[in-house]
Amino acid sequence: MKKLVLLSLLIAVFAGGISAQQKEDEKPNEWSRWSIVGKAGLVSLQYGTRSSSWFNQSVSPEFGVEIERTFNPLFGLGLEYMHQMLITNDFTSTTGQVNLTFPVNLANLLSPCRKWQKLGAYISPGIGLGYGGFDDFSVGGVSLSSDGFNKTVSATMSGGLEYNVSPSFAIGAQAQYRWYSNAHMIPLLMEDPGVRNLYTANLNIRYKFGGAKNIRNQSLMDYEKTKCKLNTVDKEEMLDYYSQLQNSLNRYVQELEDMKRSNPSDSINGVPVKDIITGLQYTVDNLSKDVETLRAQKAAAIERSSEIVYFQSASTDLTADSYIILGNLAEKLKSDRSIKIKLEGHTDGIGNEDTNKKLSEQRVRAVKKYLVDRGISDSRIIGEGFGISKPVASNDTPEGRALNRRVVIITLKQ
Repeated sequence: MKKLVLLSLLIAVFAGGISAQQKEDEKPNEWSRWSIVGKAGLVSLQYGTRSSSWFNQSVSPEFGVEIERTFNPLFGLGLEYMHQMLITNDFTSTTGQVNLTFPVNLANLLSPCRKWQKLGAYISPGIGLGYGGFDDFSVGGVSLSSDGFNKTVSATMSGGLEYNVSPSFAIGAQAQYRWYSNAHMIPLLMEDPGVRNLYTANLNIRYKFGGAKNIRNQSLMDYEKTKCKLNTVDKEEMLDYYSQLQNSLNRYVQELEDMKRSNPSDSINGVPVKDIITGLQYTVDNLSKDVETLRAQKAAAIERSSEIVYFQSASTDLTADSYIILGNLAEKLKSDRSIKIKLEGHTDGIGNEDTNKKLSEQRVRAVKKYLVDRGISDSRIIGEGFGISKPVASNDTPEGRALNRRVVIITLKQ
């Protein structure tokens, strides 16, 4: 019990230190990779001899805690402690394990371009050390007790689902198989006795340090700033539908204008002109909304299939990883001289519109200069600045503003 209290105190101090660090620094930092999980549930154990003459199974409570560092949206490393109070018809026992776990985000692994991050699916193999002993075991009318704990190597395999209630908290359900190398985890004084297999089911609650900045809240696409190409057929279908919708809108707008020039008291096929105008206006309004929605989707699809570089706040200084992207782009342009590109510059929402329009144009020129300095002809590069007019994220958060400070690089000819 003293060990458990000490462990709880250490975790509390650890969490407090992390929270304090977060308040001091609002920028994404090391703590944004960490999370802590509380676990509670049931464990089913199989115990007895290998022979069929004596075999039992029971269900008992367990609880524990895990501290995890997430390296990227795919992989992490955790340290887990689980404690069981095994209660059977034959004995009571205390067991526990300390495991090193290797969580894998299956949802991001199988769908790296997904944007909906509310639900995650995980598997987590692990390896560690366990201990166990029993009290008040009775067999053949003779009461026995353990004189200490046996130790063992434990191997685990977990799988579960996790739902993000908020950027800081998630709840989940987890199932785990646990194997012990030492079958005498509970040292029953019988021929080849003991426990080797445990099956657990737990409910979890996770606190993610850094809130929205935490790596567990990001898709692989957002984390690596990679492009997720839209399926070619889907893109062509979208562009075709967009064209059809725009043509329909233009036709209805023209019919509406023609109808407005008619006498409102007239009728066509018994239908008053004013009612026709009302109906046409309703159709035009709805088509306009559909066209605008599709226009935004088309722009997003083009941007997702393009390279993007990012900038420091209120400047033309590129972020460190953007230089890698531009270096690779320069090599690509050198190797294929048929490629031409368009640069679209953008800013966050800080400052006035005119200043940001100029800044977006300066960012376009900065990217163009970088490529020209590396031997790319400026005739192959065109550019335009859009200022604050086309944000891809909220300007109310530092993370959103960082995503809006960008230049999108679109391939025009290939």
